[in-house]
Amino acid sequence: MILRQGDMFESKPDVMLVTTNAFIRNDGGLVMGRGAAFQLTQKYPEAQAEFGRLVSCWSATNPNQPYGVLTSFKWEKPVLAIFQVKNHFRDEADLGLIENSVRCLTLWAVTKPSVKFAVNFPGIGNGRLSDTAVLPLLKPLPNNVEVWTYANRL
Repeated sequence: MILRQGDMFESKPDVMLVTTNAFIRNDGGLVMGRGAAFQLTQKYPEAQAEFGRLVSCWSATNPNQPYGVLTSFKWEKPVLAIFQVKNHFRDEADLGLIENSVRCLTLWAVTKPSVKFAVNFPGIGNGRLSDTAVLPLLKPLPNNVEVWTYANRL
């Protein structure tokens, strides 16, 4: 894992992940109203509907199981993906969900060492966790994964 500071959306990864919840709105869209998830919706307006569809499909076949990381190949360069940190958008981020999502991303990144991944630092913004609580969970991520923050927090 490589820690980066700045605007992840100005970087040029092959795969861009944003941290999210699992709450589907009445219209089928995933709630993506804050932080990096919101920024993603500003650049890719169809993201809420697309990721809402993916989370709904996951939930239908895997009830009560966290999704970890879900990927849409609707967009190319970067491919877009979501990284689960909470269930409901009002919740505090959950260290267990973050650990599960890190496991999923690690498996993907290890099998694709030439692919550059970027993800916002999970759980520290609207998830309300401290970076020192989350950082140890990120250690398994390989060096083709960049973890982004806006400010130098560590």
